[in-house]
Amino acid sequence: MNPKLNYMIFLLITALFHWSCEETEMFRTEEITLKTKVEEDSVNLPEGTVAYYVSTGGSDSNDGLSASTPFKTLAKATGMITGGGDAILLKRGDQWSGENISLSGKQGTPDNPVTITAYGSGPKPIIKDNSSASAILIANSSGYVIEDLQIDNNNNGISLIYPFRNGREYVRIRNIDFNGGGTCVRITGDYQRDVTTAFDYNIKDILIEDCESTGSEVFLNCEYFKNLTQIDFETYPIWDLKIANCDVESTVKTAMLPRWTKGGYIDNCKMVNIYTGIAQNGSAAVLLRRTRDFEIKNTEIGYVHRNAPEGPDGEAIDFEGHVVECTVSNCYLHHCDGPAMMFFFTLNQNGPVKYNKRNYVLNNTFHHNNQSAYHPEDCEIWISDPLRDPNGPTIISGNTYTRVPGVSFYLLRTANLNPNITFSNNMEVADGELHEWKFNGSTSGIPAEGSHSDISEITRLGTFVRLELDASLDDGPPEFALDDEHHKGLDIGLEIDANTNTKLYLKIKNNTPAEKLKVYWANDLYDDYSESNSKEVNIVRDTSNYSTYVVDLSGESSWTGTIDKVKLAWPDMTSGTGIVDIDNLKIAP
Repeated sequence: MNPKLNYMIFLLITALFHWSCEETEMFRTEEITLKTKVEEDSVNLPEGTVAYYVSTGGSDSNDGLSASTPFKTLAKATGMITGGGDAILLKRGDQWSGENISLSGKQGTPDNPVTITAYGSGPKPIIKDNSSASAILIANSSGYVIEDLQIDNNNNGISLIYPFRNGREYVRIRNIDFNGGGTCVRITGDYQRDVTTAFDYNIKDILIEDCESTGSEVFLNCEYFKNLTQIDFETYPIWDLKIANCDVESTVKTAMLPRWTKGGYIDNCKMVNIYTGIAQNGSAAVLLRRTRDFEIKNTEIGYVHRNAPEGPDGEAIDFEGHVVECTVSNCYLHHCDGPAMMFFFTLNQNGPVKYNKRNYVLNNTFHHNNQSAYHPEDCEIWISDPLRDPNGPTIISGNTYTRVPGVSFYLLRTANLNPNITFSNNMEVADGELHEWKFNGSTSGIPAEGSHSDISEITRLGTFVRLELDASLDDGPPEFALDDEHHKGLDIGLEIDANTNTKLYLKIKNNTPAEKLKVYWANDLYDDYSESNSKEVNIVRDTSNYSTYVVDLSGESSWTGTIDKVKLAWPDMTSGTGIVDIDNLKIAP
């Protein structure tokens, strides 16, 4: 054969092969793109579900049965729901302001639920600005799945309402972002136990998981059920309430109130910066009351605020009366204004006083709680409940704790004699050097804040504490005590060995007119500070930069024995205002 012809045939076959590959790849790419599009727009619903699509670009004159013919309003879609197997799908990226979804008596099942979710691609659909209503209200109904939504600035986010003698079951609330507004998830209703006709519960098997909340008033509130009789304290409207993998930040009030509940858990959640509002009747991150067989586990709770003129509150977890056989385990409880835990009991529950019984605090980490002590009862666990239970003790075991100086691990109020409680294998761990406050989020900052004068505000920030000085507030110069009369009830001070710890190391930013800093100390909590027990150093004034000062106390004759309290003063600041940031303070060799 002609070699030239052979070569031309070879080129033609090669070209055809490449064209075929390119064409196949083009079809494959087109297929992948189409498949991705379908996957993005698809919704995982049970087979046979009738879905009603809603988009702000739609029309209520459409049939609502496809993404291309959606309804416009939430009310139109809500009116189409008859029960299990129906779904409302909200288009991602759309927002409904002042509209809500309200369903009553529309029953689903776990296998065939009523579903409210999102479709399409993009950010979650938003229901917002219902000032007097819930974004989603479900009443007297079983079998619901609510997921993949954003709920902003509503009076309530999702309300579950159950009149008495319902016996309803199964609600799933998943992957919801709550921003601002009132209560994120509210459960309430009526309850009157009638042993001949009533169910034992109003609602059973609720799961709230993978949700986030920022700046809302409350994340979960099991509100008081009307007509809740308390003949034997063994009636619980809510059974098997589960909260998992939820992240709650900056609530105005308590983060979670799983009250009137039997069974369930809070698992792998995070609650930080809790109770930013003013506390009228105490503050806590989690409040248990009339709760039985409930667990709080693998959860972080930190920076719970008090924001009240007095009182021992500001705790991570409050056992607030008739909490029975509940367990707190493997949790990280840290930097709360008050104790990490309080065992308390309430006197007014429409019946006789009922105490907490047989609860278990196991293998938790307590870190620098009782940051802001208003009472001499400074501790990580505050026990005022007599815990009188002949059937078994409350057990506190296997926990580790790092105390703020002057704060004990637990405290039994003096009136609480011989409670049925056991402590075992709890271990204190050191944090940094013995007398060091690093302000880095892992240490206390300041030991219980002590007393102060001419300081208008004390603010803990990420890596330092800020003192706002105002010399006009009190007589004398601005002063800040690290440990003072707030600890007299325990007779516990800083307990510094003066012979081995002879220097005070201080890193501060002094943006005030003061040019002097004076360190005072006392060898007993009951001693007054005196000029003979002080030393003055020069500092840089009106600066925006940090400086480190070392105050050598080894030559001071009164720096001896055990030092129980220390105070900082700015003696030459007789007028004016300014800010002092303390980055690190240490008393060491």
